[in-house]
Amino acid sequence: MGFAVYPGALGENLTTVGLDPRQIRIGDRYRAGQAVIEITRMRAPCSTLDVYNAPGLARIQDAIFDAQVKAHDPSSLRWGLAGFYARVIRDGLVRTGDRITHLDSLA
Repeated sequence: MGFAVYPGALGENLTTVGLDPRQIRIGDRYRAGQAVIEITRMRAPCSTLDVYNAPGLARIQDAIFDAQVKAHDPSSLRWGLAGFYARVIRDGLVRTGDRITHLDSLA
């Protein structure tokens, strides 16, 4: 989208490759390395991200979050772009390169 961000820049604790955030739903469970996590809610972008706003671009907050996402509507084109909060169901070691596997959904 043209924003000068990098892995970890948006405050994420777990950065993934190959997962489509638009397919993730609240209640989904994933195995990441030896850990199991459950998606609990959407992240809402705050003013901390203002440092990534640049002339000629939409505000990053508007580019990754909209009213549909706020209303928990996964049909939004911005669904998942702001990230998700998750809780640890089973702790375990997670390393760079570990596979992330969808287990099930509680929804």
